[in-house]
Amino acid sequence: MIRDRLPNEYLPELIEKNGRETLYGVLASHLIPPEALDVLLRRPFSLQDFEEFLERRQDAIRSAIGKQLPESREPPRQEELHRLENEVRQVEIGLRRLIERKLGDPAHPGLTNTLGHAQKRIDQALRDDPSRDRRHLGTLAGRLEFCDLRELEAAIVSKPSWPAFRELFGTQDGLGHRFHALSAIRNALAHSRPVTRQNVADAEAAFLWFRSRIGRPT
Repeated sequence: MIRDRLPNEYLPELIEKNGRETLYGVLASHLIPPEALDVLLRRPFSLQDFEEFLERRQDAIRSAIGKQLPESREPPRQEELHRLENEVRQVEIGLRRLIERKLGDPAHPGLTNTLGHAQKRIDQALRDDPSRDRRHLGTLAGRLEFCDLRELEAAIVSKPSWPAFRELFGTQDGLGHRFHALSAIRNALAHSRPVTRQNVADAEAAFLWFRSRIGRPT
């Protein structure tokens, strides 16, 4: 904002005075790409639009940093893979606790599909080990432990659930991008597939993004 004016109020004046292409060039020098400027021009301009602007600028900054760094073909070392696996686990635990806090009840309509998939795994786990704590597995916390990352995402973005998370996460597209980065790392590690430097860079950005919104579990 400039003098308490929203971007969609003062940016059209700058475009009229200097031309859109000139303004694109000036903003690009500050790592604000044209698509981010287009977001700032929306009417009305909401908090969700601001979140989308930040996401587009973050992508531009990451891209610029990547172009300045020498390309590394050396794969991540084992200790780095262990760290990445732990980081994914921490985000996953944080998301489970967030869903439990926001939705609260296993009967919440936004959880129907997610917990349906989880229940099949719980049933198999009980067949394999009847001594498991059935009371805990009947709670939302216990059932969410048997959900994978994509199922947690589905629980958050489902139509009945999303209003509880919209203010925290901004846009579903931005959230989906971060879940994709985490899933790529998790799946590569789980199936002994190569982890690329691009996978690592995307995951590191996702870790930072999730920590800024849900913190780290204690």
